[in-house]
Amino acid sequence: RLRREGRLMARLDHPNILRIYDVTSSENVDYIVMELAEGGSLADWLALHGPMPPRLAVKYVLQILDGLHAAHAIGIVHRDVKPANILLANDGSAKLCDFGIARVDRHTDRPTRDGTAMGSWAFMAPEQRIDAHSAGPEADVYATACTLYNLLTGATPVDLFMAARTSPRWHGIPDPLARIMRRATNARPSERYADAPTMATSLRTCLNRIGTQPLRTPPPPRRGDERPTAEWQQANHAFEEAPTVDFSTVPQAPPASTTPALHLETTGAPGRGYHWLIAALLLVAFTIIATPPLNSLLRV
Repeated sequence: RLRREGRLMARLDHPNILRIYDVTSSENVDYIVMELAEGGSLADWLALHGPMPPRLAVKYVLQILDGLHAAHAIGIVHRDVKPANILLANDGSAKLCDFGIARVDRHTDRPTRDGTAMGSWAFMAPEQRIDAHSAGPEADVYATACTLYNLLTGATPVDLFMAARTSPRWHGIPDPLARIMRRATNARPSERYADAPTMATSLRTCLNRIGTQPLRTPPPPRRGDERPTAEWQQANHAFEEAPTVDFSTVPQAPPASTTPALHLETTGAPGRGYHWLIAALLLVAFTIIATPPLNSLLRV
């Protein structure tokens, strides 16, 4: 997979994709020589500074959309766009990296089995959760919108496709940006932006209508809303910093037995019912042995 990632990234020559200079090995150790991005990741930026000012967040997301457009143009789908996979170069530009689970061609490239989920759950489109192999550019559009939401609010974007227009999760976000993110995170891929440039165009049109100050974190939802935002915020760092999940490597459970299993409680002392059952069986056995006519009849 490391060699495959190096070959994929070497095919991409774009200012917003981390450059690869060499893929080689030494003493049986494979490694990639890549561009040095000293500014850390956008996840690091959030950890240090909190939610990002809207104009700055949109600026970085526009650069990532440009990089994705270049990747999609040659048939590469990233499948793991998130702040932790966006690095900052010395000149302040954003660099998309980590193409380790990228899909090249859904007909010929099969790094995973069909029907397996692969990616970072909080940023994954619904269809990618079901089958990573079938995820197309629309899944990257979804993840990019989730990345923008995370940059703006500092909150995890998990299940953002379930957030209704009136959900408290959108509170505090400028309406033009909220509309763009709601469309980009639609549960149906066909209802999202057709491609990265189309989403970028919508973002550029609202760039002058959004502020430069960080947003307030959306308030906790009212009772009955989709999920408690407070709990999401507590688990936010775990979602953001968690490594990419490859569910195809999880051992499969053995096939179920065709014989129904009988489950008995084995811990603690037996209940009173067991005592009565044992006593009744002993009484029947004693009666059979001690009563010759009955014993003879049973032998016949």
